Amino acid sequence: MSIPEWLQAIQTYMKMLQYNHTGTQFFEIRKTRPLSGLMETAKEMTRESLPIKCLEAVILGIYLTNGQPSVERFPISFKTHFSGNYFHHVVLGIYCNGRYGSLGMSRRSDLMDKPLTYRTLSDLIFEFEDSYKKYLHSVKKVKIGLYVPHEPHSFQPIEWKQLVLNVSKMMRTEVRKELEKFARDMRMKVGPCVRVFGSGCSCALSHPAEMGLALCQPEIMQVMRCAGGTSCLGAVSPGFGVLSTPYSYLVEGSPL
Repeated sequence: MSIPEWLQAIQTYMKMLQYNHTGTQFFEIRKTRPLSGLMETAKEMTRESLPIKCLEAVILGIYLTNGQPSVERFPISFKTHFSGNYFHHVVLGIYCNGRYGSLGMSRRSDLMDKPLTYRTLSDLIFEFEDSYKKYLHSVKKVKIGLYVPHEPHSFQPIEWKQLVLNVSKMMRTEVRKELEKFARDMRMKVGPCVRVFGSGCSCALSHPAEMGLALCQPEIMQVMRCAGGTSCLGAVSPGFGVLSTPYSYLVEGSPL
């Protein structure tokens, strides 16, 4: 299975959990918590198979891609304005083999996952901005985090906002310039500056995982046979809830 197909399988699994419209958040996500603790919460999500919102989807997406060291993951946050109110949303940015995409959950199908086809980070961000315009939302701020280490036992917290852009006060050419500089720094495995447009910046150290020191501990997704002979996604060790909905593809032996 190719990386794009694997990412699509993860997104399909998230969609099967469904978006949480209840108004009650089933899983507590504290952004300052160490990555190891957040991965335990992600395991709980797979056991309980309850509906999730955007922040929970980011944590689950990180957990499900930990076994793919060639896939870089980083949070992308949006602050938008509509009808006198401000709204916040977050997705998991993906970078692999020179292309960008995303995983996530939203009430709107075009504000969550994006295919791994965008040549630049700015192309991906502008795609989200254009999608927001369809719903009359104006994007005020975009925040980009650092690559998340592939070490699930790391005590390091996720860096959620290494780059902060007040896009409503910037020309697209300026936004593109800042995004591409940040993306270039990330690809070079150098800790980029904490940059807030219009203010000073201070530099951060690179993550050990970004220097090739991460220890990946893949888990194996297995295919089981459903009644009637159809193929469905089976249990993942440890603690991955069995899905009863049939899949049209097999993922036997794929790293999780």
